[in-house]
Amino acid sequence: MRYHPKDFSEITKTLLKLTNQYGSDLIGKFAVLTISKVRIREIHL
Repeated sequence: MRYHPKDFSEITKTLLKLTNQYGSDLIGKFAVLTISKVRIREIHL
C-alpha cells in the first residue's frame, strides 16, 4: 500500500494524539512489566 505524505502526516497526528492520551499509561505499564521480568530472572539466577 502506498500512502501520500498528507495521509501519512494525518496518521502520525492521530497516533501522537493517542500516545499523548494513553501513551504515558502504556509506557508505565510496560516499564513495570519489564522491570518485574528482570527482577524475576535475577531471582531465578
